[in-house]
Amino acid sequence: MTSLTSIPDDAFYGCGSLSSLALPNTIARINDYAFGYCSQLTSIDLPDSIQYVGSGAFIGCSGLRRVNVPALVNFFGKNAFYRCTSLESVHVDGIDSWNSIEFNNDSANPLAYAHILYDSSTDDD
Repeated sequence: MTSLTSIPDDAFYGCGSLSSLALPNTIARINDYAFGYCSQLTSIDLPDSIQYVGSGAFIGCSGLRRVNVPALVNFFGKNAFYRCTSLESVHVDGIDSWNSIEFNNDSANPLAYAHILYDSSTDDD
């Protein structure tokens, strides 16, 4: 049995009724436009295995309010979060890992819209 390791280009593009994601911890890549224009999607908890998020992966997800970025992520493609106008907060697993991410352009960075960055590695839970 093989495990799913990537979400293909355009896999859920335009799925306006998609409101939540539960991705397995085997996913290392979210390819280009995989969740583009899923306007009802409100939050994304990327699995700890994610390393690469492609161009436009979440473009136009206008209902998106929160995203969790695990420590292994090292790349966000062009316009990964373009037009995610409701985005309020980004949760990361450490500032050092966040600072090592390559953002292809300004709209690849979720902080282009969200203005609050939470460092989950400092939680006392």
